[in-house]
Amino acid sequence: MKKSALFPIVITMLFLSKSLIAQDGENNLKNFRFGLIGQPSIAWYKPDNTELMESKGSKLKFAYGLVTDFRLNKVACFSTGIEAHYSGGELGILKDTVIYSYNDDKDTFMLTARNYRVSYITIPITLKMKSSEIGVFTYFGQFGVDLSIKTKARSITDNGYIWKCPYSLPFTSSEPKKNLDITNDMNLFNIGLNIGAGLEYNLEGTTSILVSVNYHNGFTNVLHSTSDELKKATYNSATQKYIYSDYKQNAISNYVSFSLGILF
Repeated sequence: MKKSALFPIVITMLFLSKSLIAQDGENNLKNFRFGLIGQPSIAWYKPDNTELMESKGSKLKFAYGLVTDFRLNKVACFSTGIEAHYSGGELGILKDTVIYSYNDDKDTFMLTARNYRVSYITIPITLKMKSSEIGVFTYFGQFGVDLSIKTKARSITDNGYIWKCPYSLPFTSSEPKKNLDITNDMNLFNIGLNIGAGLEYNLEGTTSILVSVNYHNGFTNVLHSTSDELKKATYNSATQKYIYSDYKQNAISNYVSFSLGILF
């Protein structure tokens, strides 16, 4: 074949190769990516005053939603999204005598422990620092905050005793109260730290599997500082009656989440 015939073919091949390389580079540094995640988590509540309340273990929770990444440079991106997030924990009451009602003429329920289930709409706002692609993997660390708005709250179970009138020991055992609406006893907003690490496994082009582990530490009280529904009962030996006052409560939400998703 003559050199004159080879020349346009070589030029065409070089042009196509250059275009493909440019496209790959553009994909690797795509300015905007989005995807979907599922996020099982292990959650617990940490009370502010451990002499009055105690954490009674962790609970399995879940979140799901949309994640978006905005590239700032080759190694950093602004990561956010929106999630339907289910949080909670169980708290036990140690010292205070806490009851639902304070009518001296009726038997009342004395609360000893409550298992919370709270629904939030959460917006994570984090800075994600990424490594260069190593084989098919890209590793990252992230740091930021979670902004959450409560949508609904329920007590899965309330454990306690029936307090018979006139109020005296011993208390009568009671079956747990279940699935109670406690939305009005929880704060509307919750803010917390979000720190984690993970990796992306590249499938093709800009499509990747996302895996990460994050620790979320609450900054704000998830409970109303003064309960809307619970009262503290203090016995007055002089009058031989109980005095009812506002019940103070404070706890933060902590959880460890395991994210699995796909980015495009």
